[in-house]
Amino acid sequence: MSIDSAIARFRRRQQDLFRDEATVSRRVIGGVLDTTSNVWTPTAATIIYAGPCLLRAFTWEGTDVQYGDAETRLRRVRAKFPPDTDILMDDVVVPSASIYDPSLIGVSFRVTDAFRDGWQVARTVILEEITGP
Repeated sequence: MSIDSAIARFRRRQQDLFRDEATVSRRVIGGVLDTTSNVWTPTAATIIYAGPCLLRAFTWEGTDVQYGDAETRLRRVRAKFPPDTDILMDDVVVPSASIYDPSLIGVSFRVTDAFRDGWQVARTVILEEITGP
């Protein structure tokens, strides 16, 4: 078995484990300023990916962080997507379906790290969800 055929096989097997679905969007810098009302309307986000993925929490607990005047809980999640998915830091991942945890549906996560590797069998990213009081 060659390296290429092994990677292709492992990619197929990895995608068989995807039990969630999500939409990944990217905010485009820019917008329009209405000079009459002085209201800024940001450019709408662009959908980068919509389809199967795998979302898994790192631990049962989160980390308490200061957010303005309030303390909030920072939770980290690892997500896997098909290897050719173009995900970058600060993209937003919103699960739209989950076989094992429907409470994930509609929760917004921000990408804090996106791993790159020529031999990867899935595009792995680290996400964070901040929940407040």
